Amino acid sequence: MPSLTNYSLGCVDWLSTYFAGLIQMSAIVALVSFKQEMVKGQSHVMRVPKKMVDEYSATVKDLGGRLRKLTQAGPSFEGHALPGAVAVRLGLVLAVATYPGFTWPVVAATFGMFLVAPYSLPVSFCTFLTNCQEAFLHYVSYALVVYMVPHEVPMDAPPLTLVAPTIVVPPLQSSGSVLFDISSTIITSHATNTSVGIGIGEQQPAFISTTLMVTQAFFVAFFAIDQAICYYVFKTAGDNSVELNWKRLLFGFFNTKSYFVVLWLALQGQMVHLPQLIAASAVSVVMQKKVWPLFQRALNVPPFPALFYNQHRLAHMPGVYQCAHKFHHALHDTTAFDAHVYGFGLPEESFWLMLEVFMAVSFGLPPYTLNLVTLYQSYDNKFGHTREVLSEGGGEGKVNHHADHHVLHSKNFGSEWGVPLEMVMGTNSNNDVYEWYEHTLRKREEGDFVVVECTPSTTKKKVA
Repeated sequence: MPSLTNYSLGCVDWLSTYFAGLIQMSAIVALVSFKQEMVKGQSHVMRVPKKMVDEYSATVKDLGGRLRKLTQAGPSFEGHALPGAVAVRLGLVLAVATYPGFTWPVVAATFGMFLVAPYSLPVSFCTFLTNCQEAFLHYVSYALVVYMVPHEVPMDAPPLTLVAPTIVVPPLQSSGSVLFDISSTIITSHATNTSVGIGIGEQQPAFISTTLMVTQAFFVAFFAIDQAICYYVFKTAGDNSVELNWKRLLFGFFNTKSYFVVLWLALQGQMVHLPQLIAASAVSVVMQKKVWPLFQRALNVPPFPALFYNQHRLAHMPGVYQCAHKFHHALHDTTAFDAHVYGFGLPEESFWLMLEVFMAVSFGLPPYTLNLVTLYQSYDNKFGHTREVLSEGGGEGKVNHHADHHVLHSKNFGSEWGVPLEMVMGTNSNNDVYEWYEHTLRKREEGDFVVVECTPSTTKKKVA
């Protein structure tokens, strides 16, 4: 088995290649159109220099060769990575159940994953980078909204006194007080609440007092609703080609939902002010559409398609794959039960998980997971991980782009909204012709350019 030194060198190489590839991919993405830019009924032509495509492909291929020399095929998935990761996650559940909050045992158990699956360190960090702007906007939105949506207070309480935030990050400690109430740093009051489990708190005049508390009732309801939605999507949207058995149910739950087991145990007994959460969700949507693009252009932040494609393709590198992303591919094909908020494998969650717990315990901010936009993304991703009925005529429908990735594994690294990019890079399941939403994509080469032509399609999706 490769030494820890070799794994460390491999992690550094993978991470440096990630940033180099991200620069190359960002330049390619700038020349490609995506679904939101397409106009129904109109044609569109994309031209990308072959040199740019070849340089990125060479970057990926060279990394694979170097990693094979350093760590061969990496740790055995069934013999080492899988049982090791399961043991670490079970240890984390035990640690957080015993010491809830952002405590040293919880942190140690979380990052123990990097010892049993070394490559999960850079992969989980870059998985976090791919969507971190959405979490950033969630937390900023909530901090802003707290000024606009007041807490409930007793009728005899003194008037609220707004003060400047003076948030201080405490040392790692167990959470023992109401978590989602940042009035200690922003609002001076004598706020009280009488809610138990999932329910309505005592309503005071002029204040909306609906609250949600992380209790056993919340714990059970969250997973019951999630699994019911998974089953509904599987039965109503799927083409019934994937067998649903206990192995798939149990592994799917452990791989994608043990994250939430840890999160809710860490925050047990804490309370969410729903009016603030709803308002923050709405504000985050506005910021995502109107404010974030300004920062993205000003700071030259890479676009999401470049972040996602680059990270996902590099996560399939030899050795790296077995340590992290293979957990998301352990079972052949895919169902809604294999869907996370995004496309995570269990070892890829470490930075996301610690962020949510840390921000809640240290700053009193509700988890990004509970943002209504994030909840919708989680719901929508269940369809993205469901194999649906193909279009008439046997064409490849848009809906199975990611499902095909779970069969082919080395194809379809990007999102289904970015199939033209996939065809430019030569990694689509069909690089010649592809039916995509209301368009047909055709790829060809013209001299020094890769050309993808997008024309209106006459193919109609079957009605089940």
